[in-house]
This record gives sequence, C-alpha cells and structure tokens, in this order.
Amino acid sequence: SSLSGLAAAAVDAAAAAKPRQLAFSVLSVGCGDGELDVELISALSAVLEAGVPPGAPRPKLHYVGVEPNGDDAAACRAKMEEARKAGELSSETVAYVLEETFEVRPPKQSTPQTEQLEPAQLELLAELDEKLPTHNSSKLQKGRDGAQSSPFRSKSTFDLVVVANVLPYFRDTQAALQRLVGYTKSGGNLLIINSTGKATLQLQTEHMRFVKGSESQICTHDDIKKQLAQQRLQFQLSTLESRLNCTECLARTPTGLQVLSHCLESDVRRLCERKMMRLLKTCWELAIIEEDGSAFWEEATSVYVVEKPSSKK
Repeated sequence: SSLSGLAAAAVDAAAAAKPRQLAFSVLSVGCGDGELDVELISALSAVLEAGVPPGAPRPKLHYVGVEPNGDDAAACRAKMEEARKAGELSSETVAYVLEETFEVRPPKQSTPQTEQLEPAQLELLAELDEKLPTHNSSKLQKGRDGAQSSPFRSKSTFDLVVVANVLPYFRDTQAALQRLVGYTKSGGNLLIINSTGKATLQLQTEHMRFVKGSESQICTHDDIKKQLAQQRLQFQLSTLESRLNCTECLARTPTGLQVLSHCLESDVRRLCERKMMRLLKTCWELAIIEEDGSAFWEEATSVYVVEKPSSKK
C-alpha cells in the first residue's frame, strides 16, 4: 500500500540517521489522525531492535506528534493505544500526541492571559517532562480554542523529523522549514512527504479555485525544490506510485464526497449542481475503470530526505 511505502521510506531515513546511543527520537509535525505514524513507529521499533543481543539493553523510541486539530489529535492517541494493546508497539516506545500548532504566529499587540491547563493536559505534560526532561513544558500551554493554541516549543532536537502532506498549509513555508531543520539533530534527517502529482494535483489545479476560492495550498514538486534550494538544503528524492480508489467519488456517495472535500480542502456538498457536475466530469476523466466496476486514480507521492550536516567539533 502507499502507506507501507511511505513508512518504509521513513524507516530508511531513520536507519541512515540511527544514533549509536540506545535512544531514538521522532517528531511528527501535523501527524493528523496517526494513520501513517502508527505504521511508522511500529516499523521503526522493529528496526531499532534488530540485532540487539539477548539480555542487552533494548533501544528506546521517543515519539512526539504535533497536531492542532483536536479531533485528529484524539484519534491519533487512540490509534497509538490500540497499537500498543495489539503488541504492535514495543514496551520501550514512548509516544505522545500534543494538540499544538507548529507555525509561530505574529505576536498580538497585547499579551493574552494564559488559560489554565486542563487536568488531562497537566498529566500529559508531567509525563512528557519525566520521559523527555529537556522539553520546555511551560511553552506547551493552550487555550480552550484550538485556533488560539500556543506553538510547539522544545529544547529537544530529534533524530528524525517528519512532515507529511502539511507543508503547503504553513503561511510562511520558509520560516516553517527553518524551524523543522532547527528541531533536527546534527546528522539526523528531515523527512518531507508531499503528494505532488497526477489525479489529486490535477483536481486541485482545475477546481480548487472555484471550489475554495484559492489555490494557496497547492504545493508542487518544483515549489518544494525551490524552497529547499533557498534554504541551501541538500536532499535525496524518491517518488512512490500508488492508486487511490475513487469508486465512491464517482458514485457521489457521502464517503466519496468526503474524499473529494479532503482533496480540495473545502466541503464540496455546498457546491451548486453546475459546479458539482464540472468536478465529477474531471473525476471520471482521470479515473481508470477496472473490469469489476471499481475505479482508481493514479497518484504520486514525493519523499524528500534532507540530511542535516553533523556539527563540526
């Protein structure tokens, strides 16, 4: 599956940055509902423990996910817990998902009062401080409104920093890249995953403007290469080919409309019939119809592995 391919690419990046010490840390920015990340850290656990002699200390895996959407953050925590109960995560894996933003917002004219933390969040931060003592928990406070949450801040750096399909959502991509690199350890890797081709991109290019009113969140391969070049960052690039089942989209079912809404970052159910027909026409033109009646879109995902040079002593 495409998820397996993405997880494998992340594991390869992690293996290249595997430290000699018995700990490996991962920061996932915009971890979403955890569908990719659970598979990723499960595979990473296996890689880190491979070859460990019997009786030797087992390497620890520290994972921190940052997700501003409360529903997705909760779903990610639930998936992590399910994976742990199913034995897919080793006992040496410590995973936390923080409902925080990553992008630093411009300061307001007046400093707002800090909201009191809820008991569950206090407990989470206490555990985080215990497991990752270099974390600056005082900066992880947030208000009741997720949109007003403080940005993620940490004194820690990470062996692997993952940003999957969220780069286009930053208002200042260059500043975000600087922060991402800043949180990557010397000799570690920044892994950028972005859907950059074929059906989804064509749908966005042709329809996002009249569906959403903006094309600001379209990010092409050339866009990312340019941004990395501006930061003077060297990277290795691989492309994963996949197919997205679009049968429900063509049938205009509630699930299909949800998929289209996700692709176009807007609720397509609100479209007038003329615009909906125009959108569905493109969907049909891009689809590959199998003999059993199922339909697929061809997709491509670019994986950029950015290695942060080791510090000179």
